[in-house]
Amino acid sequence: MSRRFRALFGSSIFRFISVCLLFTAAISLPPASHYLTGGMAAAGVPTQRASSDANYGIPIGGDRGTPERAGELLAGPRRESRLVDDDKPHTLVASFYDVESFTSAKLLLNNKDIVAREIRPTLYGEDGGMLEIAPVTVEPNSFQMVDLKEWAALGGMGFRRGSIRLFHTGKDLVIGSEVYLEDDQRSLNFEEKLHEIGTFDSRRLEGVMYIPTQTTEAKLIISNAGEASVNVTAKFSRMPREDGDTQTILLLPHQTKVVDLTGQIEDPAEGGAIGISITHDGDESSLLARALVYDSEKGYSMAGALENPSSKKSSELHGAGFKLESAGDEKLKPVVVVRNVGESVSAVKANIPYMRRDGTTDTITLPTVRLRAGEIGLIDMRKVSKTVEAEEIATAGLEISYDTEPGSIIADVQSIGENVSQVYGMMLWDVMSHRSSTGGYPFYIEGTSTTRAYIKNGTDREMDYVTYLTYGNGEQYMIGLRALAAHQTVEIDVKAIRDNQIPDETGKVLPI
Repeated sequence: MSRRFRALFGSSIFRFISVCLLFTAAISLPPASHYLTGGMAAAGVPTQRASSDANYGIPIGGDRGTPERAGELLAGPRRESRLVDDDKPHTLVASFYDVESFTSAKLLLNNKDIVAREIRPTLYGEDGGMLEIAPVTVEPNSFQMVDLKEWAALGGMGFRRGSIRLFHTGKDLVIGSEVYLEDDQRSLNFEEKLHEIGTFDSRRLEGVMYIPTQTTEAKLIISNAGEASVNVTAKFSRMPREDGDTQTILLLPHQTKVVDLTGQIEDPAEGGAIGISITHDGDESSLLARALVYDSEKGYSMAGALENPSSKKSSELHGAGFKLESAGDEKLKPVVVVRNVGESVSAVKANIPYMRRDGTTDTITLPTVRLRAGEIGLIDMRKVSKTVEAEEIATAGLEISYDTEPGSIIADVQSIGENVSQVYGMMLWDVMSHRSSTGGYPFYIEGTSTTRAYIKNGTDREMDYVTYLTYGNGEQYMIGLRALAAHQTVEIDVKAIRDNQIPDETGKVLPI
């Protein structure tokens, strides 16, 4: 069975999970919708619908302060008290939707507030044409999944693909949104989190993407989110340090273009990688960009993120929920690709802290990789394979550190099946850069679907966290205050909690 794992959410009595961190040391959680692409950490719904998983990865670390009281946390992540005005405007944008090439195109609207929120959507066609959609109201602590094909049909052929803009008012980060594109026939899935205008600087973007097979294809999506034309320069490179083409592209206001990168990976060695560097002459938040990497023959697909190195505040990257063991009957190969986008030689170190099924912990120290400026390399994972064969690993995380300036090392992390028919992507975060110390996440556990949350302690000391579920008409299941050892990852399996009728701290169980 060909499978590509991702997150899928639909209407259900079980609706919402919140992770609340209480701490004496510094703690940070990523914004909620960041993980609705591979689920509370990376994700899972087989394209043939036999079963599904949603996984969310939540690293703890950074310096964001302590929430005043746990009861506020369902109102959504907070940055600072001066920014919680209910009338504050927010504009969220996504680079790409496509209702023509994909059998399914969905938009998740996730409201983490304690009051209903009105969202005003706008679609922009490939040429920049605008289509305003009727406002959508999302109830408190709930989410909606919108069929983008219905919206696009209102505008006709010119809106078969393009970009998305959402407007709402309220506190920072109370609305999270994600685009899900799925092609059942080719077993391809892509996800994109919407970003808020004014909170990112895209004048320089860097990315690295793993190429698993010789038949892998790739496309670069670039979209102008601004009201003025933008000149974009894109440079491509191949592993280890081979320069590719440089292209200059003019984007009109709100125009989206798809650049075929297949020529940049022509006749690649299996297990290679490509790098992308982008600059533009527009405003800091005017450009959106992402890469789509896929092999239609194998059913492999992965969306590649591009980020500005200047947004990073530390020389560390953390990931939660590293999938190391088999998926069904298929063994997984963990892959960590690193790229030096700085100006000097960098020594890159990587560790995998893990927890055994008996609760004991240990760490796999991987070989150090030295990268010259502009170089792409693969971290040797043979020690991981030996450990997986010898031990029963329950959960694992990944920690990358380097000795050059913050943001100078970027990475792509995946666990890929032997037949490339299953893939688990794991996002990495610079925990010092997070805007929030809490998060709220939809979950879906109907049928064979499952949702798993992974919470990682990115500090050198034991940390406390609080997790609770909201379901039905606002009922809560309190997992309560728990301790998490330094650098370790804990898994919360929502479906197992329900199916095994595990009581919460008050004795309540989730209804079957």
